[in-house]
Amino acid sequence: MNRDMETLLSMYEQILELIDLGVHAVDQHGKTVIYNRKMRDIEGMNIEDVLDKKHFGRLPLQPGAAEHAARSAAHR
Repeated sequence: MNRDMETLLSMYEQILELIDLGVHAVDQHGKTVIYNRKMRDIEGMNIEDVLDKKHFGRLPLQPGAAEHAARSAAHR
């Protein structure tokens, strides 16, 4: 990886850890590739238990979370 790409990757990682928005991204195989600090706080899980593991359909979802997300998206 070239130096510019490494710098950008480092910046993206820092931003993801500092934002006040939970981010949990999975790849095309269902493995977690991004799980930031805010999402760890929301879900109460450790990064070691989630990162690079398949969790699709097994993650805890707080009651009303889907409805809240839908309402939030509708107001944007």
